[in-house]
This record gives sequence, C-alpha cells and structure tokens, in this order.
Amino acid sequence: MALSTGKPAPTFAGHEQAYLAKCKEHAEQLLRQKNRGEGDTHPEVDVRVFALSAFAESDVYAALTGRGAGSRRLVDIDRILERLTGPSESARDEGLPRMPPSLVEKAEEEFSSAK
Repeated sequence: MALSTGKPAPTFAGHEQAYLAKCKEHAEQLLRQKNRGEGDTHPEVDVRVFALSAFAESDVYAALTGRGAGSRRLVDIDRILERLTGPSESARDEGLPRMPPSLVEKAEEEFSSAK
C-alpha cells in the first residue's frame, strides 16, 4: 500500500471490523460534506475499502458468487462512488466502435456461404 499511495500501510490486524467502520464513516462524512476523497489518479485507501465493502453487498456480487447480501444495486453504488471520486474514464464508454469486417472475416463469411 505504501507504494501505491506514498503513505505507510495501516496496521489493523485483529481490528478489521473497526478499520472497515472507520473507512465507511470517512466515506459517509465526505458524502455529507459533498467532498471528494483525496487522490487524482487513484482514490485514497479509505474510499477503496468503502468501495470494496459496498461491492460485497451488491446484487452483482451476489449473482456472481452466491455470497453477500445482494441488497444494493451496483448502479446505485456506482453513483455514490462517482460522488466520492469523480466520473471514471469509462463513464461515457460506449464499447468498441463498429468496425468493418476484416479481410479474414470476409473470407470466412464467403467460405461459409459457399458450402
């Protein structure tokens, strides 16, 4: 963690629930104050922990793993995280652009239609 943030890694062995509660409280305080977390390119650690915890409660996580509460919609979590971090680079990503078929794809199509 020290390499990714420049800050020393927190020590919380045996106090994981208290650390999680602190991270959630920090994120909720930022939301109440209408502030964003620190970090221009990477969110601060407390916000990352909050995000992981929220995802573990999401409908998508429950559907993928069969675990977790599944009580929160991922789209709602994304909205909260956008308030904490700003819009992601992929927020307006519309997927891959429609590309014309390659020469190989055209040949495969011709070959399959000739059968």
